[in-house]
Amino acid sequence: MNTPWKSDLLVLQARIHKARKAQKITQAQAGAIIGMTERSYRDFENGHKDLSAPNLFQLAAALGIRVFDPTPEKKNRKKSSGFKEVA
Repeated sequence: MNTPWKSDLLVLQARIHKARKAQKITQAQAGAIIGMTERSYRDFENGHKDLSAPNLFQLAAALGIRVFDPTPEKKNRKKSSGFKEVA
């Protein structure tokens, strides 16, 4: 099964871990932000447990992490397609 989103999740987990450490927030404190035990949170950071989308977004926001790039993706656009790009 092809799961290209999994690599994005791993990158986000690494960003969350790095931000948490930089802000000197313990795993227990990070878990408390989203209502998890320290053990469950540790399992998330170690890749053994997934978070629900709301918990993932809440945690990222608390750590100052933007999950999505606000600019739209530009994939496979051809200038000769007859469509005008809208800024």
